[in-house]
Order: sequence, then C-alpha cells, then structure tokens
Amino acid sequence: MPQSYTYYLIEGKIEDLKKICSTIKSFLLMKEESANENSDNDWGWEGNVLLALGARQNELKFKNMQGSFVFSQIDDDNNLFIGAEENYSVTEFKDVLKKLFPNLNILYYFKRPDRYDYKYETNDAKFESFPPYVAFVEVKGYQYTCNFSTKKEAYRFIAKLIGVSTRKCSQKDITNWNKKQEEDYENNLTDFEGYAYIERVELV
Repeated sequence: MPQSYTYYLIEGKIEDLKKICSTIKSFLLMKEESANENSDNDWGWEGNVLLALGARQNELKFKNMQGSFVFSQIDDDNNLFIGAEENYSVTEFKDVLKKLFPNLNILYYFKRPDRYDYKYETNDAKFESFPPYVAFVEVKGYQYTCNFSTKKEAYRFIAKLIGVSTRKCSQKDITNWNKKQEEDYENNLTDFEGYAYIERVELV
C-alpha cells in the first residue's frame, strides 16, 4: 500500500489551536505503544487525541481514525499546521475535530504519490494554502514532488530535473522522456526507470 499523508491548515481561536497543538505534541513525545497502552479501544493516535480533547467514544464508533501524527505546530500567522501519515484515504479526524471546535476552519491536502495509484485532493476551494498542480518525478532512483500554482511552474520544475529546456518544456517533451526511460530500462541500459508527470489536485 502506498504511503499517504494529509496536511491540515486550521484557523480559529488561538486558545483552541494551542490546546489541539499541545495535545498532539504530548502524544508525539510518547512511543506508539505508550500512547495506547492504557486504552481499551483501537482508535489509533488520531482517535486518542480526540478523546483527550473531549470527544466521546460513541462519536468515534465506526469511524476511520487510523492515522499517525508527524508534526504539529502553530505558524507565524497563528494558524495550526498538522501533518499526519494516514492510510489509503483521508481519515475522519477533521470531522470529529470540527464537532469539538465548531468555529475552526479546517483546510486539508491529501496526497498519495504512487506512480500507479496516485491521488491528490483538497477542500481548499481557492487553492490559496494548497496549490492546484503537483509534479512528481523520479530520476536515477531519486523521487521529487512539489506543488505549484500554475502548470507552467510545474513544467519548469520537471524540465530542470530531466534536462530539457525550461523555457520550452511541454507535455510532449515529458511524454518522450518517459518513453525513453521505459525503453532504456527494458533494454537494461539503466538500473532505474525514471518518469515524470503533472496532476491537477482534485477539489472535494
């Protein structure tokens, strides 16, 4: 199963954001088994954080909470930024958190950057916090991914990595480069099969 991540940008009352941030950080300071060793449920980190914030167990029943936090911090604009490693899709952490703190504005960006089973989605309708285009490149075994506000910026990013003109790079150039990488790999001319693509982030 490909590794997936969700990034949350949360706006709201600073006291609420600090409470959420400190609760997540307290779990990050513990080992995974320590975070759950006194619990009779299987909510995972996200569920246990919500319980610590005041959620009731019946609010978590039958909900997908299988995510592990990577970081939690308040940025210079007093917004809460959270990163979580989640499974195949976005969990329901954000939905229960919104019920606990109704005044929060929760934006998220989910990414599963797998070549054959990729998915990128956001609820950021204006694409202000999470840009709409994502470029994914693998060159000589190294993977690169980055989000961009315009497709032109994404083309330039890819062009620099695959060695074509940054001023003239087009989808045709990327397609031809991908084809040559596949042929070289199949003919044992390289140990790595490189590829590059641009995807539009889905608005949900």
